[in-house]
Parts: sequence; structure tokens; C-alpha cells
Amino acid sequence: MLASFSSTGGKRYEIWRSLDGEARAEVRLESWFSIHETPPIAYVKLEIIEATDMKPSDLNGLADPYVKVNLGTTKLQTNIQRKTLSPKWFEEFKIPISSWDRPNHCFLKLLTRITFSMTCLECVL
Repeated sequence: MLASFSSTGGKRYEIWRSLDGEARAEVRLESWFSIHETPPIAYVKLEIIEATDMKPSDLNGLADPYVKVNLGTTKLQTNIQRKTLSPKWFEEFKIPISSWDRPNHCFLKLLTRITFSMTCLECVL
């Protein structure tokens, strides 16, 4: 082989000299990466309904609460409920589970807009 180089389009060019002295070029497609994605084996249905009797976190005596959810690599967040101490979300999430080989920890955090952590719940599925 005389030369070999790759382009940004994922093609690899090779220039060869044959036994009779002629140069020839070959173009080969090159794989830059591969993704092995397994389909989910189950789903978690998570419903965030409401919170009551929250402590105020804003200067106006109210709060702007929302909930953050972490399950494995999935991260979700509810809508922010503005100026309330008794938020009602009524939101539903469908979270895929790809393996039972490792623990699937679900973390729920009730936060306010100024990121004052109110409550953190953990459950293992």
C-alpha cells in the first residue's frame, strides 16, 4: 500500500500499487462508531399527583415547586407550579427499564425554582 487516509464523510481511501506496477485506488466505507441498543424489557409508570403543606421558599411567602425524577440514565422534570404551597401536577411518565441485572434506583426530588431541595425520595425497583 502506498497511502491510506480517511475523509470526514466516513470514507477510507487506499492507494495500492499492483504487482505489474500500476497504481489503483480503493474506496472503503469506514464505521466510526456502533450503537448497541437493547429494547426495553419493562416500563415504569410514574404518576406525580400533588404535594401539600409545603414550606414557603420565595420572598412572597409562596413557592414555585417542581419535581425532578432520575431513574438510571433517564432524567425527567414536571412543569413548574407557580406561586403555590399545594401544587397539583397530575403528570404521568413512562420510563423504560433495559435491564434487571443492576438495581434500578428511582430518585424523586421536590424542588422550588430557586433550587432549594425540599424532599428527596428513593425507591428501588
